[in-house]
Amino acid sequence: MSLATVILPSLARVEENFHFRRSQEWMDSWWIFSFPIGALYLVSIFSVKSLMKSRKPYNLRRMLTMWNVGLAVFSFIGAMACLPGLIGNLLSYGLEYGNCNIDGITRQPLRLWMFLFIISKVLELGDTLFIVLRKSQLNFLHWYHHVTVLVYCWYAYPILHEIGNWFGGLNYLIHTIMYSYYAFRSMGLRLPPSIAKLITVLQILQMFVGTFLNIMSLRKSEMFDCEVQHRLAYFGLGIYTTYMILFLNYFFQRYVRKTK
Repeated sequence: MSLATVILPSLARVEENFHFRRSQEWMDSWWIFSFPIGALYLVSIFSVKSLMKSRKPYNLRRMLTMWNVGLAVFSFIGAMACLPGLIGNLLSYGLEYGNCNIDGITRQPLRLWMFLFIISKVLELGDTLFIVLRKSQLNFLHWYHHVTVLVYCWYAYPILHEIGNWFGGLNYLIHTIMYSYYAFRSMGLRLPPSIAKLITVLQILQMFVGTFLNIMSLRKSEMFDCEVQHRLAYFGLGIYTTYMILFLNYFFQRYVRKTK
């Protein structure tokens, strides 16, 4: 059982009975559909954005609050399920285990929460709908990140490596903070600007960690008898590097250049 069952005891049976291999086989057959889903997402948001040019923005504060609270709670439970295993493996085996273990996610509770993490990337596309309907600024980083994360996660799940626990656990943790912040803001509460800055810093650190772990995976595969799916590692390295650059640029444009 995971710490998530302390919050929701009914999850224990669901975690225990989850069929990990079956879910991987299912995703192996269906991951290619992440491309049409991503394409439909892009067509939809830019079509709605175009339609909204001649309309007044919608006041969706109540719905937005419920949306952010729901994603914050989901992310918190996911973090409680994933992070203890992440920390335990790090303390017991070190980083090499996380980069060379070819048995995938070994702890049963993590298997369910990594699958939910993958599926949630479709749900999170709804973030953009609130942006365009409220006529807020839609930047390249936002929709590029949503589309590429969706494709990468769906492609990676059938060959899930233990390193996926790092990506999922860190993402759950940062999303807990991020969506909680958004929830308070949508409630009309004024929060210190330093919190938004901190969230961006945490996102940048996440991208640095992701880039480092992918480089480490490739390096370990060349130095030791370590089975790493090279295409997946290069794919991850590519998108994490672009995220790192884009988030650094976002931080500079919003907090450094704007201040000056």
